[in-house]
Amino acid sequence: ARAIMPIVTGGTTARVRRLARATAPWLVAAAILAAVAASVDRAALASALAAAPIAALLGLMAAAVAALVAADVFALWVAVRAALPATPLSPRAVLAARAPSYLLALLNYGAGAGGFVYLLRRRHGIPVVDGIGAVGLATGAFLLVLAAPVGIGLAGGAVPEAAGLRWLVAAIGAGGAIAAVALWWRPAWLADRALLRPMFDAGLLGTARAAAARVPYVAGLLALHWAALRLFGVRVAWPDALARLPVIFLLAAVPISPAGLGTTQAASVVLLAEFAPGATADARAATVLAYSLSTQVVGMALWASVGLLGLRALDRRT
Repeated sequence: ARAIMPIVTGGTTARVRRLARATAPWLVAAAILAAVAASVDRAALASALAAAPIAALLGLMAAAVAALVAADVFALWVAVRAALPATPLSPRAVLAARAPSYLLALLNYGAGAGGFVYLLRRRHGIPVVDGIGAVGLATGAFLLVLAAPVGIGLAGGAVPEAAGLRWLVAAIGAGGAIAAVALWWRPAWLADRALLRPMFDAGLLGTARAAAARVPYVAGLLALHWAALRLFGVRVAWPDALARLPVIFLLAAVPISPAGLGTTQAASVVLLAEFAPGATADARAATVLAYSLSTQVVGMALWASVGLLGLRALDRRT
């Protein structure tokens, strides 16, 4: 018994830890969603969800996801070529490695990126460090492109009313300019870091190419959510959409809940409720929450479908 108990206890403890790690993000998402739902009128939320144009939303998002997959693969292909010029990959090869990783991206952005790096290593022999560097360049370009519309929106006078949000939006808008200065200046304490080195090695020109390749993806993402908001009667002017939607996208990427579930809804209600129809603040918040929940659920189902198709194609090849 003394010999067996440590083994049984150790195995049980490991299983409990794995279970806790697996369920913790979902518990966080549930807690945030419960808090957001508690802050709005339940009857108004139920009415907004019942009136949700699901068929139109599904058609819109299906077309958008198809376009976004193509734009994402193109941007990754450009980033891989810039970061790893000695390892040429075709766009088709990038698609084969990227599509299955969308399943992991439902957990968080980092998990999806890790899956992409793993498949690059498994199928093409690209070292993990090099794969991480290419993904780092693509991620940096994505952040730069997200910062640009925020700056444009601020220049157009789209400033949130809350002081904290004003500072957050302004910080994101200034981030692009700061990053450009850093790339030109190349401070050693940044340029020598492994995760940032590919961006600095690519320099301003290479990073600009990677950022330009990411523009269609970000533009498609902005257009999708702007159109989805209009389906729910939320009329957001373009300057306000440019200043606020990228902030929601960035907050959704924080790896504390699966696919930003919960954080996306909380940020959407805070930043977009003022543009929604309704006689009361509760009604406006309920409409935005219905939009955010509907797009999240439909989007997760569509991205999961793309990931499953990619995984099936990968299984056939291997």
